[in-house]
Amino acid sequence: MSIQAFPYKRALVTGGGGFVGSHLVEELLNLDVEVICLDNFSAGKKKNLSTFDTHPLLTVVKSDVTDFDHMSRFFKDVDVVFTRRYPKIPSV
Repeated sequence: MSIQAFPYKRALVTGGGGFVGSHLVEELLNLDVEVICLDNFSAGKKKNLSTFDTHPLLTVVKSDVTDFDHMSRFFKDVDVVFTRRYPKIPSV
């Protein structure tokens, strides 16, 4: 059985500093995909990206997904977008 190659070469991951997002970023890098990681780091942590933050295919951008003017330029020539947005759960 052969494994088909991942069809995308350039991906954008919102929330890439979070637990799930950082694992997705790592797997994409392992597949030799160029990754743009957008995160405002309000919930995610930069340390979640620390083991591969110098990877030549990774670009980390501190930005909020609601800042369309800043963020829109990073969508240029992207093959796929991964986004997971969960609202913060208020403490009780």
